[in-house]
Amino acid sequence: MAKRKKTEASTAATTGTSRATASRRQVRGKRGGLQDLPNMPLDIIFEVFKHLQPLDLLNLARTSKAFRRLLLSKSAAIHWKAARKKIPGLPECPNDMSEPAYASLLFDTRCQSCLKANIPEPLWMFRKRYCNDCRSANTVNVFNGMRDLGLNRTYLGEGPLPLPHELVFGLDDGRKRHFPAFHKADFDALITKLASMTAEEKEACLNEMQEKTKVIEKHAIECRHWVHRKKLNRQQELNDVRETRFEAIVQKLREEGWGPEVEFMDDDDEVSFDSHPLADVPIVRQPKPLTSRGWLKVFEGILPLLQDARRSRLKRERRQVIRARLELLGKCVEKFGPEYRYILPRVPDLAVTPACETLIRRPSDMEVTEDMFNSSLRPILGPIVTQWERNCKEQLAEYIRKTIQLSDEVDPLRLAIGTYFTCKCMMCPNTNFLKRITWPHTIRSVLTHPYRMPLAYERQTDDSNLDTVDFGKWITGVLLDSPWSVKMLEHPWVSKLVAELVEMCGMDPASTTADHMDDLHPRFTCKVCHMPGQYRRVMGWRAAVSHVMPCTKTNKEEMLRNRLAEKKHSYSLWRPGSTGTADLVSAAELHLQEQASIRQKSSAIWHCSHCSESTELQVKSDVLNHLRVVHQVESPGEDNLFAVPTPEDEWRPHHPIILLPEDADLDALPQDVRQALQEGTAVRVPVEEV
Repeated sequence: MAKRKKTEASTAATTGTSRATASRRQVRGKRGGLQDLPNMPLDIIFEVFKHLQPLDLLNLARTSKAFRRLLLSKSAAIHWKAARKKIPGLPECPNDMSEPAYASLLFDTRCQSCLKANIPEPLWMFRKRYCNDCRSANTVNVFNGMRDLGLNRTYLGEGPLPLPHELVFGLDDGRKRHFPAFHKADFDALITKLASMTAEEKEACLNEMQEKTKVIEKHAIECRHWVHRKKLNRQQELNDVRETRFEAIVQKLREEGWGPEVEFMDDDDEVSFDSHPLADVPIVRQPKPLTSRGWLKVFEGILPLLQDARRSRLKRERRQVIRARLELLGKCVEKFGPEYRYILPRVPDLAVTPACETLIRRPSDMEVTEDMFNSSLRPILGPIVTQWERNCKEQLAEYIRKTIQLSDEVDPLRLAIGTYFTCKCMMCPNTNFLKRITWPHTIRSVLTHPYRMPLAYERQTDDSNLDTVDFGKWITGVLLDSPWSVKMLEHPWVSKLVAELVEMCGMDPASTTADHMDDLHPRFTCKVCHMPGQYRRVMGWRAAVSHVMPCTKTNKEEMLRNRLAEKKHSYSLWRPGSTGTADLVSAAELHLQEQASIRQKSSAIWHCSHCSESTELQVKSDVLNHLRVVHQVESPGEDNLFAVPTPEDEWRPHHPIILLPEDADLDALPQDVRQALQEGTAVRVPVEEV
């Protein structure tokens, strides 16, 4: 039994020894390496002091009584000064402080009252370092102190203070706030000192204290500047280490094949530490050199970002390839334009056809050329164009049927109310209603108008895998352009306006065609811009559709809707008072049509019917010369060239005729009326006709 106890005791002792040994092994550095330093000769000790910083001397003085006696003796001041000189930019030690005390103020981060650690910065004017709690207990409000000293001050700028003061945050009059304060120990000492002095002695003492305060304040400013520079230098050192670490990480990533992703993540041409997203990742931004072991942790931390960047890069590259192929398709479609008089589907419409979609969907590393699109489209483009035009007109017809009740036998596109549309796409001059509908579109211009989708149009570009998304929406998002759609049009307000004009003629808008209105040729007068006795505007029904826009000065959409809702017509049917007046108006209209025809021929965009090489010529004479030189057509006819009128050209023949009194004062008329008179679109009639 005794033997067992001995064994257990021996085991316990062995275990204790091993634990002690294990705990010792956890201590870094060589234990007790400087234990013989106090017993060394002084010349060796002094040689060691030459390599120490002020904080090292301070810590050494606190290790033993022997070092404390040695380092706090007056003869050791030379070692403190030498250590202080090693700190660049450090202000000199004040005359009223010892070197050890100055070193403690600068480098010891403990509170000098309660020894609380990690106090960031001392109160330089007090030459003390206090924690927040001790700061309140060791300070006195300046204004309370000045009152106790018999100096009535209401603000700090009234004159110099006898004691240094700091702006501190702490408990003052029961509240936590910032307030100017004296050091309590200095203040109490001054009160005690002044208590036994005469008035003259007090004044002299206060003046002396003010001069000392100025010296302390100057030194405090120097210390604050030194601390600020030290922080900036330290920050720069850390940034240099971080930048070196970042560059090492980038190099590692390039070596492992992540170079394209690193460059993709930075918008700049060069990978920069200042702007790269990886530089903001905490594990990358650590201010320490990169090691082989640390690289594994860094790579694990940034791998999700790199994978996201790779997916985004592949999406962008795929979209660039698709966009380039769509541009090739656009060039191909442009060459087909003359053959179909430019009434043909645009790129977003053709891109979703099976022939084009197959080419566009090909892998990015496979070549796609313009000739490939040309050979795929040419055999099937005719039926595609025919079907596309039929579908567009069916959409227009259905859209019109939603605005007015029609019988199934009636073709909505032949009706007067189905003749004009307005556009709300992004290609029109402005989204403002006034500018957007200045020129209502005919059906031809509706089909050829270069629509651009509104920002809210449905699109999808978030997935590079085209097998998982709607191809049409994907193409729309890449081009920011959309297939032809009736959603781009506005019609109700136009149809209501035309319906009013038709009803004024005593006909039914649901059955009256545009040709019937043209044959009937009713004339209307605008009641909004009519100036009785001065001038009157008379116009056909087509001109009335366009004229309702510029004849009002306020918001046209709101005014037109209100007028339609209140049955307040903008026009009234005009009947001439005499045959002579009717003849004058007819002659002016004929002159207007002739002038419009001349202008249309000179301003229309002309094209060759045989090729697309003349698309940039535009002028008729140039296209004729092109036909003779390129196609050897000596006498070009209508089959060889054609003109595409602009919306303005379509509306030139449809302008009002202005009626003026025979004795009208031209100087009193508006500029546009005088100009119409010069152009022959204004006629003089008896005043009762006006």
